[in-house]
Amino acid sequence: MKLLNALVFLVAFLSINASELSSLNWINSYETGVDSSKTGGQPIFIYFSGQCAVCGKLEREALSSPMIVERLRDFICYQATEGKDASLFIDFKVKAVPTIVMVRPEAGEPTKIVGFIEPRDLLRMMKKFKKIVIKNYY
Repeated sequence: MKLLNALVFLVAFLSINASELSSLNWINSYETGVDSSKTGGQPIFIYFSGQCAVCGKLEREALSSPMIVERLRDFICYQATEGKDASLFIDFKVKAVPTIVMVRPEAGEPTKIVGFIEPRDLLRMMKKFKKIVIKNYY
């Protein structure tokens, strides 16, 4: 019975986290994100993903974390996949998935994170990136 209760809790927890992530406004094309970034001033958060266990772990544990979802609302979010976004993989020199790139098209070098990252560390990197963007842009 304890095992059944634990499984029910785990499924409910994962469902809540997945719905948190899907509640974000993910854009359909990188070009749209660049246009929106230039007009609205928000940086772009690009999640380069594939069909791998580490990508799934990053989505479940970091990208679905309520504190990350809340911070992602400050970004224009785009998910790039290996098949459909090959040119972006080349442009940002992405050699492995998962990779996260935070970029402001006209404000210098992007911040790149390769592999899994704990939610608290990702949050710290996102805050640091926003401070750099604000300092260099405004």
